[in-house]
Amino acid sequence: ISPANYAIPVIGKILPFLGALPIADTLHGIKELNRAMEHRLKNGNPIVIYPEAHVWEYYTGIRPFPVTSFKFAAKFGAPVFAMTVTYKKSRVFKRPVTEVFLDGPFYPEGETEREKAAFLHRRVYEAMKNRSKNSNYSFIVYKEKGNKSTVKF
Repeated sequence: ISPANYAIPVIGKILPFLGALPIADTLHGIKELNRAMEHRLKNGNPIVIYPEAHVWEYYTGIRPFPVTSFKFAAKFGAPVFAMTVTYKKSRVFKRPVTEVFLDGPFYPEGETEREKAAFLHRRVYEAMKNRSKNSNYSFIVYKEKGNKSTVKF
């Protein structure tokens, strides 16, 4: 997670107890993050990666995300699950009803780690695109304007 998330009141204090690891931005930090991820996988602990990197509240599409999101699963042969959030119009409230779908497990296939990561990326992206079709309501509409994304309520 972004180190800035640790500053969020209440949640920021809970994140370390939930096993959250900060994203590294130095060579030393990247090595430590890799070591921590490897340790968790070898001990059978799950790792949750948010591949889209940024939350777009109530966004109903699936944005592109990097193949590198799957490098640990490819390296260690770990299964991957896709979690997709969809939204439906509420009959009672202004805000939409949230549904969460979990698909998988998807296991790495391929000869090299790169091929395995690419395979997982494709499978997860396809599953998420498929599930995103369950959204039937756009509470917030994101529109691209020039090089900037704008939000319309």
